[in-house]
Amino acid sequence: DEEPLDPRLCLRRYAAGETRQRLGPHVDDTLCTLLWATGPGLEVLAPVVDDWTGEDVARVGLPTMGPMPRAPAADDWAVVALPPDCLLLNPGHAWARCAATSAA
Repeated sequence: DEEPLDPRLCLRRYAAGETRQRLGPHVDDTLCTLLWATGPGLEVLAPVVDDWTGEDVARVGLPTMGPMPRAPAADDWAVVALPPDCLLLNPGHAWARCAATSAA
């Protein structure tokens, strides 16, 4: 049995020049995220130590009732240099789950 895709839609807008942290470290749990970037701010997990597993990465920022997930260090994040007025499609965790199910 295939699990249906999660159809949630979430819209966030941040004011230009706003410098406070918006969303803490997290994995986008939906099918995908469309990001229109008009300035810097996007960072991706790029661990300095290469012993992270896919499960470690997938649990970053998700609430848990079990053991605490692995916490990224400050230097485990890389700033993404995007061109001005960039539209970015980011596959989310639901996409990865769907792809893994389809491949099995």
